[in-house]
Amino acid sequence: MWLAKNQGVSLPFQYEYGYFDDGSSFLSVGGYKELYNAFKIQRSEEQGKDKHGKVVQINKKSIAYGLLSINEAEVYEMTPRTFS
Repeated sequence: MWLAKNQGVSLPFQYEYGYFDDGSSFLSVGGYKELYNAFKIQRSEEQGKDKHGKVVQINKKSIAYGLLSINEAEVYEMTPRTFS
């Protein structure tokens, strides 16, 4: 809702398909620097941890992070960061 009132401003987003045990996905929008860095540095490099803290490999195709904004037509746009 904040984006709808502040057109032209972007917020970071993080998304992972099938993140939770029941198969549902994870989406976060906002300025959480630690979470954004975890996606940028670890999860986009296929590194993660299971619920017991054990390091596991993540499918890079199920991860997205970048910037979310709303355009003049009031359509939300995701500008993903590319994985290197």
